[in-house]
Amino acid sequence: MFKNGAFTFIITNGMVVQQVIKVEYSLLQWINRGRAGDVFVEVEFLPEKDWQPFPFTPGTGQLTEKAVRSEAGVSYKTEVKCNVTMDNPSMLSGFSTLEHADVVIRVMYNSGEWKVIGIPGNPVKTSAELEVAKSGLFKVSFQCDSIYRPIICLPASIFRKKERCIHI
Repeated sequence: MFKNGAFTFIITNGMVVQQVIKVEYSLLQWINRGRAGDVFVEVEFLPEKDWQPFPFTPGTGQLTEKAVRSEAGVSYKTEVKCNVTMDNPSMLSGFSTLEHADVVIRVMYNSGEWKVIGIPGNPVKTSAELEVAKSGLFKVSFQCDSIYRPIICLPASIFRKKERCIHI
């Protein structure tokens, strides 16, 4: 493992392995307008609202995506998992908010690319499980079932209040 700028890269058999290094969320109620298609997602926030960072233990971020075929067509089951070491009132309050709200999240890979997960109509559901006896960590899971794949955003396409992200 070596550092290159702000991102950490792991080389396995000559290939760079992507890692989730950042997770950010937005409550759906903060979004003024959102549209999604097969190749883009557009998010416009209400005034004074924006993506919020979700602090997690470095090196624990994982993203899985599975295509599921049914009679209705293809859907995608996406899950982002991470661990959180903080067990304090502020973090518990944050978990409670996220567990009872519809959210959209975005994750950043060590390559600098972002993926947006969830849209209005197919929000992300959050759950947190504390395992004191085993690890003392919160195991956090963000899950979304959607007809849309998580959409990759190029770093240059991320704007402050309005985002337009396209498939590469």
